[in-house]
Amino acid sequence: MADTRLPIPAFALRASSFALRASSSALRASADKSADKSAWHARPPAALALLAAVVLLGSGCAASRYTRAARRVRSVNPHAALEYVALAQQSQPAHAGAHDVLMDLLQTIPYDHEDTLRRLQAAGDYDRAVAECDRMTVADHLVRSLPGGRYQLFHRPEQRTELARKAATQWYERAREHESGGRMREAALAYDSCLGFQPSFKDAADRRETARSAATVRLWIHSPDARRYPAEAERLVRGTGVEALRPRPRFLSLARTEEQADSVATLTIEQAHLQDTGWQGRQDSRTVHSEWRDPETGRTHRVRHSAVWVVWRRRVRYALSARLSVASDRADHPRPSETFADSLEISGIYATWTGSPQAVPAHIRHLSLRPVPALDDLLLRDRLLDAAAAQFGHVLFLAYK
Repeated sequence: MADTRLPIPAFALRASSFALRASSSALRASADKSADKSAWHARPPAALALLAAVVLLGSGCAASRYTRAARRVRSVNPHAALEYVALAQQSQPAHAGAHDVLMDLLQTIPYDHEDTLRRLQAAGDYDRAVAECDRMTVADHLVRSLPGGRYQLFHRPEQRTELARKAATQWYERAREHESGGRMREAALAYDSCLGFQPSFKDAADRRETARSAATVRLWIHSPDARRYPAEAERLVRGTGVEALRPRPRFLSLARTEEQADSVATLTIEQAHLQDTGWQGRQDSRTVHSEWRDPETGRTHRVRHSAVWVVWRRRVRYALSARLSVASDRADHPRPSETFADSLEISGIYATWTGSPQAVPAHIRHLSLRPVPALDDLLLRDRLLDAAAAQFGHVLFLAYK
């Protein structure tokens, strides 16, 4: 749909401003000359008439613009031209140019519709034929909603029912061919398309459930590194299964044991390395002098300030690399694979000091006096494992959706 907001031309805004000023002047004049009531009753209607003329002029410009756009596109896309005409009539219902274009479209679109349906049926493209009928239904609803409500597009609604039945039959035959060839996943998808055109097709619904059950992969997810990385392996396996089922894949279910599965997903943890430097301190000191004047004697004294401080730093880094691979004895089952490698790092700093505050540098005094924030290596580990599980689960979903 084209933009329905109607911009007001600059000259219309200036005229509107002039009309408002004229109206304000009339009000002030009437207050000063309340005796002359005839002048008061004469001036505001003139200003309001000018303001109404500005509004009509602005809407007329918008209607003309939409009408020109409709004329430009009607030979290429009559339905787009119809939308422009609707915008023009909403802006100015009595616009003569928009009415002329509408009358032409009410004759052109039905002929084009019938011609398109003949071509699509001859080519056996019933899917697009049904879509063309839906498009015509929407266009007719738009025409009926135009100001006046006396327009309509001629079309035969019963055509869509017949074409949808033919499209459903076409998809049903394709599904049976896939079913005969043992391609149960393609058969289930074809039955879906068939039922989309004819939801009451009971045989297609029954066969779809049978094909979907036969095409569903029972997947067992495990990790051979459960002894070396027990916590990591458990979280990665559980998270991958949850993420794979979260978007509800149509051809995937999880098996509890390897014996119940017909495909096996192996999650190999190649590296799960934690590097923690611990709190490492660096000591430094400083001595500064200041002068102090004794107000009683007037003598100046030199004062020495000393301080010692230690800056503590710690860095924690966790690196994880893992790999997903799927094996199956069934030749028609997918075998996705994926790798994951990433690392996370957090660091902390604080300072302790003794002595005179005047000798401690400002950037040291601004540091925390205790380890903040608390550094948790388990938090880094869990974040990386969850990221790997999300990536592996998404790959499995795409393979079995």
